[in-house]
Parts: sequence; structure tokens; C-alpha cells
Amino acid sequence: MSIIIVTTAQGSTSNSYLTTAEATSYFEQNPLFYSVWDAISNKNTWVTFSAKAIDRLSFRGVRYLSTQSMEFPRDINDDYTTAGEVPQAVKDAQCEMLIYLKIHTDNGTMKPHPLLSSVTNDTAVTTSYFDKDNTMEYTAMGGTKQSVENLLKTWIGASYTARLRRI
Repeated sequence: MSIIIVTTAQGSTSNSYLTTAEATSYFEQNPLFYSVWDAISNKNTWVTFSAKAIDRLSFRGVRYLSTQSMEFPRDINDDYTTAGEVPQAVKDAQCEMLIYLKIHTDNGTMKPHPLLSSVTNDTAVTTSYFDKDNTMEYTAMGGTKQSVENLLKTWIGASYTARLRRI
């Protein structure tokens, strides 16, 4: 079954903030990730998966309409949000989240990479992406938790921000 992307702002059946074409345009500007993106056969799945990951965060304000399926647009009074529209920073954050999820997911099992190196599971040894020789390339590729948080900092809930500051 193929996933159909629905990006209607304020929509009750929306499942993404951006289309696959918008994601492709974003990734064309990132030569370190574009080849990975271009090789993905189930792009719509990854786009919706990254949108759901964004929606798991806690945001200030409330949904613009109580019937909308996604967290954005928000009903919040700030200088960055146009009423009823999804801000570009949220779309960019979804792309950065997609990079993060793709980098940290084992393509064979579709499970997260272990955070420990060389984790042994009976006869198999799994090596984390952190142990690869080209970790600098992965950092330059983007898709870090920090890049997602920076793009969403205007809307991230106060309790989440306060918790980050106390650490």
C-alpha cells in the first residue's frame, strides 16, 4: 500500500508538512544527503515518518483548528507565524528530522542503530553509525537533534526549553 502525502494546512487528514517534491528540492542543496535521498524507494513513507516525529514534540500554543490532524499551524501570537499557515522553518525541520531518522536507522531491519559500538546479539555484530570512518561527513550532512531544535525553537514548549537549560 502506497502512502499518499496530504499537506493541507489545517487539514483533518494531513500527514505531512511538505511534499516529496519539496523535500527533494531541500535535499538537492545538500550534496552529502541527496544521493541517499535519491536512492530511497519509499520516499512518501520517510516524509510522513519524519512529520510524525516532529509532531511528537511539545509546542507552545494550540493547534490553529481543533480538527486539524497535525500540530502546525499553531494558534500562537508571535512574529514568525502567519495565521493558518505552516512556517517554512517547520518544513525545514521536517527535512532535518528525515535526515536524522534515515542516518540512525538500519536499512535492513528498519530499527534504530544501537548507540553502543559493536553490540553483539548472539552471532551477529552490529556496528553503530557513530563508529563509521566518515563521522565528520555525517555531521556535515545535517540531521542532528540540535538542527531540528534550532529550527523549532520559536514554538517548542516552555517546559521543554526550561529542561534543556537546566542540564
